[in-house]
Amino acid sequence: MYITSWLHKYDSNVNVDDTAIVFVIQTVCQAMFMPMAPFLLKYLPPWGLCLIGGFFAIGGVFLSTFMTSYLGFILTYPTFFGLGIGFSYMAPIV
Repeated sequence: MYITSWLHKYDSNVNVDDTAIVFVIQTVCQAMFMPMAPFLLKYLPPWGLCLIGGFFAIGGVFLSTFMTSYLGFILTYPTFFGLGIGFSYMAPIV
């Protein structure tokens, strides 16, 4: 509900149904970047990959706070957060 009220302040056309795509894109980005983690672990230690993943996840959340359009929010939050989670999630599993 918080995402909808925040975006509704800048774009009155955004409703609850529109925000459902955020979690779909986040899951797709996470699934796309998870297979890259084992290849990166050949060059980085696991803590390094978790650090990079955390940087992308926190950076995506941070960048999304500056977005005043729904499209900008869609391009920053789910993509960077999904990338960060994909990297960080695979490091302890591998």
